[in-house]
Amino acid sequence: MKVLRPTRPTGEQLTVINNRKPGVFVVRGAAGSGKTTTALYRLKFTVGFWQRRHSGPQCAQA
Repeated sequence: MKVLRPTRPTGEQLTVINNRKPGVFVVRGAAGSGKTTTALYRLKFTVGFWQRRHSGPQCAQA
């Protein structure tokens, strides 16, 4: 298994990663431009957002 080296997202990638608008985001670019890395960072952000949203105080069941 190949492990990716640690990277820091660029400003353009951060725009995609931190976008909270619902819907589809289409990313186009040349080979090696960081599309897959951006998608993985976006996935990490989305999972973290979902976990924080669902780990808050629970409503009492009646």
